[in-house]
Amino acid sequence: MVRYQKAKLILRHRDLFMSLIHTCELNGINHHDYLTQLLQRPNELAAHPADWMPWNYQETLQRPATPQAGRSRSLAQRPPSEIHRFFRLAERTR
Repeated sequence: MVRYQKAKLILRHRDLFMSLIHTCELNGINHHDYLTQLLQRPNELAAHPADWMPWNYQETLQRPATPQAGRSRSLAQRPPSEIHRFFRLAERTR
């Protein structure tokens, strides 16, 4: 049972990434750059997910950064439990 649940979770994450990659391709966006930007800005993504869609994230990057108290680490520096939290937030924006 645990193996099935783990496989199901992996497939959901794969589907999420494939959907993002395909949307980037349809909009002429470099998907590697897009996903890298998302992973480096988890707080901004969680606070304003609509600003980080593939078709408008570059405009969001060009805006002046707003100061944040306690700026967080990128997802690459976080423990796995926090990375799973990122995926749950991303799934809510679907």
